[in-house]
Amino acid sequence: MCTCTTSLISGCSNGVKRHARGMIVVVRYADDVVVGFQNPDDASRFRREMEVRFQEFGLAVHPDKTRLTRFGRFAHEQNRKRGDLVRLA
Repeated sequence: MCTCTTSLISGCSNGVKRHARGMIVVVRYADDVVVGFQNPDDASRFRREMEVRFQEFGLAVHPDKTRLTRFGRFAHEQNRKRGDLVRLA
């Protein structure tokens, strides 16, 4: 991930952190980023704000690589019951 993209994500996450109703975790590894949210509404807001911010710079998130998914202790079972299993690459 280039410095420009990294700073865009940092800017988005900093803005969401100020208004979040739950905990947020940001993990960067090489050119990837994973952002974890305790509150699903915070995750949805972050995704919308990130897409808008990227568009301001002529960038876009890749639709096949960007998704919202549940995680945590009971996420696998909850996803299985909903039929929302995430395939792991």
